[in-house]
Amino acid sequence: MRLLVRWAWTGAFFIAAAGSPSMGASKGDPLERLSSELYRCGADEGPAALQRAIADHIGSRGLQRTMVTTPAGPALLLQIPGRVARPHVLLWGHTQLPAAAAAPQASPERLSGPGMGDMVASLAIVAQVLRDRARVPQGERGCTVSLLLCTDGGTEQALGAIEAQLGSALSFQLVLVPEPTEELVLLGARGRYVVDLTLQGSPAPAARPHLGVNAIEDAARVVTQLNKTRLRQHELLGRGVLTVGSILGGQGSGLGVPERCTLRLVRHVVPGEDRRIVVEDLQKAFEPLQLRTSVRVEIDEAAGPQYPAFLTERSPLVRLLLGTLREQEQDPTQAEGAVSTSGEGRVVYGESAGDYNVLGARWPTAVYGPIGGEFGTPAEWVDVRSLRRVGWAISRVLTGIDSQLARAA
Repeated sequence: MRLLVRWAWTGAFFIAAAGSPSMGASKGDPLERLSSELYRCGADEGPAALQRAIADHIGSRGLQRTMVTTPAGPALLLQIPGRVARPHVLLWGHTQLPAAAAAPQASPERLSGPGMGDMVASLAIVAQVLRDRARVPQGERGCTVSLLLCTDGGTEQALGAIEAQLGSALSFQLVLVPEPTEELVLLGARGRYVVDLTLQGSPAPAARPHLGVNAIEDAARVVTQLNKTRLRQHELLGRGVLTVGSILGGQGSGLGVPERCTLRLVRHVVPGEDRRIVVEDLQKAFEPLQLRTSVRVEIDEAAGPQYPAFLTERSPLVRLLLGTLREQEQDPTQAEGAVSTSGEGRVVYGESAGDYNVLGARWPTAVYGPIGGEFGTPAEWVDVRSLRRVGWAISRVLTGIDSQLARAA
């Protein structure tokens, strides 16, 4: 799940490097070794084996496991109970990796390989954070923390299957997704509908086209008209987007008038735009054209409609996360490999849709992860020092919640 981001606003801000006593800086340290081991496990043995490896690394001390299998693939919910059930924090990660032809590459600065940046290394840092937390006596752990592991794009099915097995609805007060965000805090993303627009005409010989109704010609007119559609604007998520993804029509020989043509449209939506509005906007777009074909508009449910979701910085737990990043800035012992950014807390909002939307539609969700690049290529990489900073910040957020609970007791 990669989310394109745009800047929300700018200002001066500086994130310093963060270390952890259990995560050294030298080549071959535990974090690097764990990342490499998880990478090989996921690439060679698949998502289920990778999920088990993460659970085994965290350990069995008080760890509760819920395993399910869905059409999208295996899923595993790991829970470390705290002294109280609320607030309940969920960490999320996908465990579907490309097959690796070679071992991952490591250097003092980077870990690289297909799927390493998005998101094996992030899984390693979360596994290490939870391993450390599982070793704290439950009476000293304030909040309950869970980790959901599933295939990319399989979050909705995983949640449904887990809730069915548990016999109750899940409830979380904060969801943290540690996918690469350049150490920015992503608090929202546009939603998405995939729509099939099918135009039905009538066939005729190519030599006598006037005897039929050419669906492709009408489709061309529709595409031109769609480019004029006025879409709604949201103050944080920007403007909706309408893209023609594919055109399917005609016959293999091309020697006759095509009677049918289907446009596949990708409609990214902002709050206030739902399926009714998506369909009505399309119908209004082609009504003035007085098409000779009949037109059917269908939302592809199998493509998984994603609903727009967003948070603001006023959310108490988001304020805690942003405060943790400011704490990083002020710690002079964590200056090595510092990353200069701008914007206090560096809040951004996503332009594309993915598993974030499934989570964000149900619970307050933020995406915060390390620096990386060249995603989806053999050279995909993640910055090692950035991983440690992210691990430190996630750990501090959890202990910050514990401290708040202790003060309130």
